[in-house]
Amino acid sequence: MNKRLALTTLATLACSPWLLSACSSTKLDNQWSDPRFTSQPLRHVLVFSRSKDIGVARSVEQDIAARLSGVTRATPAYEIFNDTDLTTLPKATIQATLQKHQIDGLVMTGVSRTTYTEKYVPPEYAGGFWSDGWGGGWSDTLVTPGYNYTSTSTYVQGALYAVADGQLVWSAQTKTTDPSSLEDVRKDIIKLIVGNLMKSQVLGR
Repeated sequence: MNKRLALTTLATLACSPWLLSACSSTKLDNQWSDPRFTSQPLRHVLVFSRSKDIGVARSVEQDIAARLSGVTRATPAYEIFNDTDLTTLPKATIQATLQKHQIDGLVMTGVSRTTYTEKYVPPEYAGGFWSDGWGGGWSDTLVTPGYNYTSTSTYVQGALYAVADGQLVWSAQTKTTDPSSLEDVRKDIIKLIVGNLMKSQVLGR
């Protein structure tokens, strides 16, 4: 195989369905914030991660709380509720507990939905020059055949609620295309969500 064919083959395999983690992408899909809270920002928030994996939940809560510490006071949910899923508790119970700890905001994150789309990748060809005793010429060589694969899009939602009345203060959603696993893109997702939350100016000290 000549150099041109070798480079073409590597480029094609890099984005094949077996190596989609190398071609995955995470971006901010949408965001919203209530401008009324920029003048009266929330000053102490609880960070809760909706995840069935307790280790992942704690890691995410710690990471987000640490990042938010630059603009406000933030506490991981497990420090107060242990590993209880807050979505299973009555809102009144959550509200009373948070108010007892002088927490005025609740940040919640988690996967909101996952979609699957069937896609087709056409065959890849590369041209090459051949020669023999009778002459030479240019010919196209099949590098990879066409194939079908399922493209996966994972959406992660972040939301901030005011504890006093349960009002939604801010929300943002990221979209990750063809992730090999959520853990692989966790840092990118958290960076986008927390970065947007900090820029929204609904948090303060």
